[in-house]
Amino acid sequence: MTMSDQQALENYLELIEMRHLVRFGEQPDSPCHIQRWFELEEASFPRVCNCVKRRVYRRQYDLLIEAVMDDLVPELWRQLCLDYLSRPLNGLAAIAVKPQHQQSVQRLRREMRTQVRYSFQYR
Repeated sequence: MTMSDQQALENYLELIEMRHLVRFGEQPDSPCHIQRWFELEEASFPRVCNCVKRRVYRRQYDLLIEAVMDDLVPELWRQLCLDYLSRPLNGLAAIAVKPQHQQSVQRLRREMRTQVRYSFQYR
């Protein structure tokens, strides 16, 4: 295995771990995990097309909204994930050149507002 292959494997394994930590808020006192997860997810962005970026941003959105909606995740972490939801939405909006992509972003924004209202209304 070459050095670059080894580094790619290490980055992939770290990405898997970061996704897990972010989704389940297992270390709610470490918001740096969210930043690191974004860095790992977006590391290939300079070399990929918008269709790949769209999938990455959507995956980020899905993971964050799942964490926000999960009552078993510490509330502090859920709130932090909610604060970071704008990042993938803004990323999607920035590359939404076709009307269907713009509509998709608007749909996600509405979905987020609805789910967040529902999730936090009984506190």
